[in-house]
Amino acid sequence: MNSSLLTFHKLSPLIPLTASFWLIYIIQSHKLESKARNGVLIYVGSMGCWAFGSLLMRNSDQMAEAILWAKVMWAAGIIMTAAMLHFVHELLELRPKKLVYGFYGISALMAATALTTRELVASIGENAWGYYGKAGPLRYPVMVFYLFFISYSFILLLKYRYSKGRVVYHAVNVTLIALMIELVGAIADLLPTVGIRCYPAGMFTHTAFVMLIAYGAFKHQLIGVLSRPQPRLVLASVTYSLIASGIALTFTNTPSRYVFVFLLVFLFVAFNAYHFFDDIAYVTAKYFRFRQQAPLYRKMDDASLLFDDAEVGILALNRRNEVLFANRRAAQLVGRDVIEGRSLSFLTNDILREKLMKYTQHRRETVITVDGNTSADIMPIELGGYVGTLICFYPKSKRHALEGLKKPSRLRSLSFWDIFPDK
Repeated sequence: MNSSLLTFHKLSPLIPLTASFWLIYIIQSHKLESKARNGVLIYVGSMGCWAFGSLLMRNSDQMAEAILWAKVMWAAGIIMTAAMLHFVHELLELRPKKLVYGFYGISALMAATALTTRELVASIGENAWGYYGKAGPLRYPVMVFYLFFISYSFILLLKYRYSKGRVVYHAVNVTLIALMIELVGAIADLLPTVGIRCYPAGMFTHTAFVMLIAYGAFKHQLIGVLSRPQPRLVLASVTYSLIASGIALTFTNTPSRYVFVFLLVFLFVAFNAYHFFDDIAYVTAKYFRFRQQAPLYRKMDDASLLFDDAEVGILALNRRNEVLFANRRAAQLVGRDVIEGRSLSFLTNDILREKLMKYTQHRRETVITVDGNTSADIMPIELGGYVGTLICFYPKSKRHALEGLKKPSRLRSLSFWDIFPDK
């Protein structure tokens, strides 16, 4: 066999592994608050484990070692399917959540069976391409389970794609295409268990699924990302995966390979520690400081109830220079077709931040006139670890809605587009 083809076969799982690193890093670095974030992270993380197991199985020197990593591949593949359904449920905001948790429980049970027994991976075969897993007696229930998740997710998307608004409609269309490709990949993954080799179809379809999800994230607000992918993040993710994989491939025995697992976990935690501690700070503030020490924050936490009836829009500029909409009214006043709770990177620039901080640096609050009928209060805030600026838009006739929230102390005329320059 051509040596270059063999080398490609052994190193090809680096492609989905790199894609996983990249998308996880992008999601974490953007500090997303999207409801579909968790499902995507679990899916991409599982796919990274699948690619990791595939990489080490193909480069194993011993049969027992190859069986171990084949089991890791099977377990990760099972979790991937449940995470896919989780993602679809979050995207469409479907209930009950207990259904998703039940599917995760079944998936965890089957994954544990795959890891601890030979009911799913009975043995390892070897041919000119290297090792491959041979399925055990439980392969048919798992195949049905595997295909059910993908088919059910597909049907849910078809059923609800017109009922969740235009933005979600475009995101759902991207997900539908991704799921069709993933269905082909699922079949390609299962064919080797019955003796049909179709490599590398499964690897490319899994990678294509993640890349389509990333495209939907950046293009159609699929998981709340609106900024363009930064080259440095792509380069960083590729570099991390290559370095970690290179370390793994330098070892030839099983105990040393576990060093690679530790390094992967260490790298992931190290590069995301900042965001991790940010999460802890936010949760702590939300459940303690918001409710016990800061009535203003508590009312902001209930903004949808307090302000929507008064047609008030709220914006916040966090310390990452991201503009956040708290409700739809703010988006309407800005004149952008957006969904509430999304991060608007196209309004993010240094001029905007300078203008906002200019009017809030030396006073607690400022009231500005946006137009003849609408005013806005600007005030600095510290919200769950975020130091930024709060902007409350409200019609003058509805000003009484803010009573008890704060008392404006100063009025200043200011052009709306002086604050929000149209790019």
